[in-house]
Amino acid sequence: MSEHVLRSRAHDFLVWALSTTARWPKRMRYGFTGALEGHLVGIVSDLAEAEARRGEARVEALRRADGRLAAARALLRVAVDLGVLSSGAYEQAAERAAEIGRLLGGWLSSCAVSPGHSRSVRSAPPPADRSAGEPCGEDARPGRASHGGEPTDRAAAG
Repeated sequence: MSEHVLRSRAHDFLVWALSTTARWPKRMRYGFTGALEGHLVGIVSDLAEAEARRGEARVEALRRADGRLAAARALLRVAVDLGVLSSGAYEQAAERAAEIGRLLGGWLSSCAVSPGHSRSVRSAPPPADRSAGEPCGEDARPGRASHGGEPTDRAAAG
């Protein structure tokens, strides 16, 4: 699974959407269009964050991206109902969103969670050799916990 492919697809989807919504009526610009664009920008941002994080922080960023994708899909359906997005353009958007969703789901699966769960559930801790190079590797810096980078030794926190 390539996180770079996912980020590239999300980027392309955002660029497509921005060029498409630029032609929508101005009366929709600040409300509806802004919300749709905000979700798509958020997806790109969340994926960049996920790539930079490890462990639970990565999973949370991926979950945010998944939620934003679901919201963007819903708004695209509304755009068709409002007559500002053609059914052909919607099909193109739906295909792009489905591919992003599959790639995102794959990345979440590699983290041993499913998109709908609020907490990571594993039957055993990750292997000791799991590192920053792994899809959801824990923070590999010595003395750091995987839950936000707080020192694990209180004396070291001093």
